[in-house]
Amino acid sequence: MSRLVLLLMASTLLSGFQAMAQTTDYIDLKSVCQSLESGADESISGDSRCLGTQGEVIETIPLTVNRASNTSDESEVITSSMKPADLIHLCEEFKKDELALSGQKAIEIDFPLHNDRKWKIVFTFGPFLSFHKKMRMHLENENTDVTISGLEPVQRTGHHHYAVWSDNTELGKFIDEPQNDFTLELQNVDGKYFFGLRYSHPKTLFQDRHDNPQINSSVDIEGRIGGRDVSEQGVDLKDYVHTLSTSHGNTNINFFGGKVINLAGQSGGNNLELRLGAGAGVSFANGVSKYYVMDDNGELKLEVTENQGMKVYGFNVTGESTLRYNFMQGTMNASINARGVYTRFDGPVGNFHATGNLYSAQVGVALGYSPNLFPSKEEKARRKIAESEKREEKRERLLTRLEELQSE
Repeated sequence: MSRLVLLLMASTLLSGFQAMAQTTDYIDLKSVCQSLESGADESISGDSRCLGTQGEVIETIPLTVNRASNTSDESEVITSSMKPADLIHLCEEFKKDELALSGQKAIEIDFPLHNDRKWKIVFTFGPFLSFHKKMRMHLENENTDVTISGLEPVQRTGHHHYAVWSDNTELGKFIDEPQNDFTLELQNVDGKYFFGLRYSHPKTLFQDRHDNPQINSSVDIEGRIGGRDVSEQGVDLKDYVHTLSTSHGNTNINFFGGKVINLAGQSGGNNLELRLGAGAGVSFANGVSKYYVMDDNGELKLEVTENQGMKVYGFNVTGESTLRYNFMQGTMNASINARGVYTRFDGPVGNFHATGNLYSAQVGVALGYSPNLFPSKEEKARRKIAESEKREEKRERLLTRLEELQSE
């Protein structure tokens, strides 16, 4: 063949049969580059290239590819495509290559075919901190109908469990005990949009006489609680309620989505991106309540309700922003995230039916992994070429060894 033929990576695999076949794709790049130089009026507009005398924006340039089987003499001609900017860059590199100029042999290159992979899956996991605004909550059951104003919710953290080598934790405890997020995301490879499902595990204490006796030292109580009529301002809640929490099994299941803004680097590879989104979901927990009830003799006894099972107590709405760095060509990522969360309480918490509006800010970090579950045709081709190269190297080693044995 008179023109220089370049060895390129395998292109589109059109069927399952072709996916199983071992093939190598070839393109006459010298001819393509000469045509580009002689017949194209090139200009740059944003991130795209305009090719043609009419100034028409071309998303991809069709290319004729010769596909040859590595296991037989069969070959076929297929059509693939390449982004104009990639082809122009390839031709520039081609000019610099001395082997190409000498025309002595083919050279192997990374062929940036148009990426047809549309979506990628991302898993993330990490801890977060919660900061709650004071709220008003209404509690009701057979002996209580009370409104508490100035209630001061606090978080219960357990980040010491990440020190898995210490004696203060148990194996695998760090997955449950701190406040953690697990997310499953689907993001388009172009890096424009994302949506997914989040399992969030906040631990919220509305009253905790045991570990946080300092909270709720000055609240307003109006109504009836534990059989006692109360109308007090600036009193200590611990005289009426010992514990009220949604820390056991507290879960926000949240469907979310949003927009990705690329800040630096190449989308789909190593890059820094800002993610803005919103979500909504359901909230449930194994709530705990411990409060003082007046019996028939006028004595106060502590009524405890816990371990009654997971129950839905409301819903949540979130607005979020995340700064994420993707590395290892997008396979791994590290994130810093901030969320504003509104939780509507209107359901069981321990022995009470609780209603109220909880406003929270959450700040956290996360690590993520993106397995290539949906490889593009280009990526499949890379794998095929890698396998073919390994077989070729093995064959050459065997031939070399055979020649050495014959010469002895």
